[in-house]
Amino acid sequence: MKFTYDLETFDAFDNVETMVGVSVFENPHLEVMETLDSLTHLEHGANFEDNPKLVDLRALANVRQIGEVGGRHSPGLKLRNNMSLTSMAGLESVEVIGGQLLLADQHNIESMEGLDSLQEVEYFVILNAEYPDDRVKLNSLAGLENLRRIHKAITIENAPNLRRCEVEALIAQLEERPAVINLVGLSDEPCD
Repeated sequence: MKFTYDLETFDAFDNVETMVGVSVFENPHLEVMETLDSLTHLEHGANFEDNPKLVDLRALANVRQIGEVGGRHSPGLKLRNNMSLTSMAGLESVEVIGGQLLLADQHNIESMEGLDSLQEVEYFVILNAEYPDDRVKLNSLAGLENLRRIHKAITIENAPNLRRCEVEALIAQLEERPAVINLVGLSDEPCD
């Protein structure tokens, strides 16, 4: 869906169980995408970009898997510039993300709450352009307590309110360390 300037709510595809992917971008008035009730698997991925009023990801509430780990075409879950998102609400059923879990310039997301079932992802990536500390709200990785595998890489850049020790604790809970760990622009405040 693109450039649907009048669209505020989206409610369709109730009986679809599997889709190749979902791309929702540049919808300036879209606030709510109702749950795709039967959808449990996205073969390639989901991309939400430049939807400034989108308040949650409830459309994916029943999705258990996004992409295929080790798959040829697994873009994963990409969120970019959806400024009304404050959490990962709506993703509570997601267990596996093949490809990237990418949050880029998602300044108002404060934690990973909503990803409570996530166990496995290939790449875990949070990227923010360099802004003053008050613009990027992410301050916790709460919600990732069940994450057991980051297969290839974890990259977190310019999240100055997120404590480095919390990211290190997340890495320690994994079954094995990812091959690449890139942590830049995090807080050096101690964990409690």
